[in-house]
Amino acid sequence: GTHFLMKVRYSKGKELNQPGSTGIDIGTFEQTKEWVQLKTVFDSYFIYRGRIKFGVMLEGVYSNQPLSVNYASTILIAPAFQPTSETRTLFLENYRANKYIAGGLKNIISIKKNLELRTEAYLFDPYQSILKGADLKAHYGKPFETKHYIATVALVYTTPIGPISFSMNYYDREVIPLSFMFHLGYTIFNKRALD
Repeated sequence: GTHFLMKVRYSKGKELNQPGSTGIDIGTFEQTKEWVQLKTVFDSYFIYRGRIKFGVMLEGVYSNQPLSVNYASTILIAPAFQPTSETRTLFLENYRANKYIAGGLKNIISIKKNLELRTEAYLFDPYQSILKGADLKAHYGKPFETKHYIATVALVYTTPIGPISFSMNYYDREVIPLSFMFHLGYTIFNKRALD
């Protein structure tokens, strides 16, 4: 099938920051901010050859969201690229930016009835990465300076009560780049306030 999404979001709110014990700033920071976010997603399986399905996923985000008072606040509310089930369960700073393009290829191979091998590979290319300065403030990197990659291989068995899945996932430039995930059933997520 095909999934196509175009979304426009206008946000306005008040940022209130009270530094903790490790903060450099002294005193409370308060400021009203507003921004617009545009998001487009195209996700489709377009080649079916017997037991093989091949697809593509493209995503783009543009936001004029201003930087927050510090890096932690900025990265927490930045739009995130989360193409796989596991990426939605992790907080991956390298895959967050106010403006980015991303895309990837997906492949499903039916091994036998109810058993599939799924492979996915993605490229995340932020227009400007959000970086942490020595003063713990956020600042932007150079345009299209850094690219990040995600890859996953999963074995999925569909049972009458839901899927059983085991996956191996790779995230470049992470402290621990490889991860493994096993789950029974569907992973269901609530929407974030800024999704």
